[in-house]
Amino acid sequence: MTPRQSDPSHETVTLKLTEEQRQLVINHTVAPSDLKAKLRLGILDGGMLTFRFTLDDLDELAGYVAAEANHTRSKKLERALTEVYDAIVTVEEGHMPPPDTPDQLELALPGLPADIREELLEVFEKRPPRDIDEANEMLNEVLQKHNSRPRPEFGGLSPEQLLTLVHGEWGGPESPVRLNEAIPFSRLQEAPFFLKARILLQAVADADGVKATAAGNLNRKFVLMMLDAMGPPHWSFEIARGSFKAAKEQDFSFLHITRVVLELARLIRRTKGVFRVTKKGRSLLSEAAAGKLYALLFKTHFRKLNLAYLDWLPETPSLQYTVAFSLLMVARHAATWQAPEALLGKLFLPVVAAEVVESGPPESLLGLAEERILRPLKEFGLLEFRPRKDQGDSFIQLIDARKTDLFDDFLTFDLG
Repeated sequence: MTPRQSDPSHETVTLKLTEEQRQLVINHTVAPSDLKAKLRLGILDGGMLTFRFTLDDLDELAGYVAAEANHTRSKKLERALTEVYDAIVTVEEGHMPPPDTPDQLELALPGLPADIREELLEVFEKRPPRDIDEANEMLNEVLQKHNSRPRPEFGGLSPEQLLTLVHGEWGGPESPVRLNEAIPFSRLQEAPFFLKARILLQAVADADGVKATAAGNLNRKFVLMMLDAMGPPHWSFEIARGSFKAAKEQDFSFLHITRVVLELARLIRRTKGVFRVTKKGRSLLSEAAAGKLYALLFKTHFRKLNLAYLDWLPETPSLQYTVAFSLLMVARHAATWQAPEALLGKLFLPVVAAEVVESGPPESLLGLAEERILRPLKEFGLLEFRPRKDQGDSFIQLIDARKTDLFDDFLTFDLG
C-alpha cells in the first residue's frame, strides 16, 4: 500500500470517519500529535464524524495509516486500517488530479520530509525522468536509501530498523526482541515480580481454586494470606494486618498487578466466580520451567498489560506502542549508573514526548520513564537502583539506575 500523491494547495477538505475508525488512527498509528489533534473534535453527521484537513495533512495521515496497515500482523487490524486508508484516498482523488509531468512531482508530494524532497530534486537534475513511472521508480530508490540511514531522533536506528523493532514479535528465534527462556531459577531470586507471581500461582494451585469477589478480585481472606506469603513490601502491609482487617486486593497494587498479569498470560482464569490455575500455568510451576515462566511474565507485562494502569499519569498510548525502543535504549545506555533525567533524552521517541506535551505537563515524562519503564525493570531484576548522594530537602527519594547482569543475559536485540 503506497500513499497517494496530493495537490500542493492548502485547500481544506472533509474526511468522514466512524468513531471506531477515529480511535483506530489515534491509538494504532504513530502519526504526530498535530495530525492526531485534528481528530480530537469532529462534527456528528448522520452517524459519521466529520473532520477538516488540508490536502497536505490528509496525504501525510494516509502515509501513517498505510505504514501501520503494511506492518501489523493482525489481519483484523489490517482490514480496518485499509478501510480508513481507502476513505482518505477517496477524498484525495475527488480533489486532486494526478500529476502528469515530472516537474509537478515535487509539488505532488508535500508530505515528504524536506531532506528527502531535496535529495529527490538533485536526482532529477542529474537524470531527468522520462515519464511519471520512471519518476516514481526514482522516488522509491531515494526512499529506500532514506529508510536505511540511521536517524539521531530514532536513537541511531534507521526507519526500517525502527519499524522492525516496534512491530516485531518478542521471544522467537527470528524476533528483533529476544527473550532467553533458559535462565535458571537460581538467577531469578532478585526478580521480585517473578517471585510474587510464582507464589500467587502456586497458592491458587494448592487451594484448587480461590473464590473471587463480586468485583472479580481475590477474596480478602486470600489477600491476607498472600501478604503473609509475599512479605511486607511497604507500610500498608501493617495497616492490613492490624487495624484494617478488611483489606481488598486493589489496596495492594503489587498484588493486584500480579494477579492481572497472571490472567493476561492465561496462567490463571476466573470461571463461575472461582480463580483456577490453567493447564499452561501448572506446566510452568516447576523450578525447571522458571525461565519460561519469567519470559512469559515479562512479555505479558510490557506487551499486554496497559502500562497506564501502573500510575495516575497521562494514558500515552505511544509509549506502550514503542516500548521495545525504550528497552533497547536502556540496554544501550544504562551499563553504568545513570540518573533517570540523563536517560530521559534517549528513552523515548519524539512521538512519545509530543504526546505528553499535548496531554499533560512536560515534567510528567520523567514520571512515565520511572513508573512504566525503570521501576518495572527493577521488579524483574533487570535494573538496580541506588539512592542519589545529593538528596537535599526532597521528600521523594532520588535514585540512579543501571542494568544488572541479568539484563543482557535475558534480553537481546537483533535488528538485522
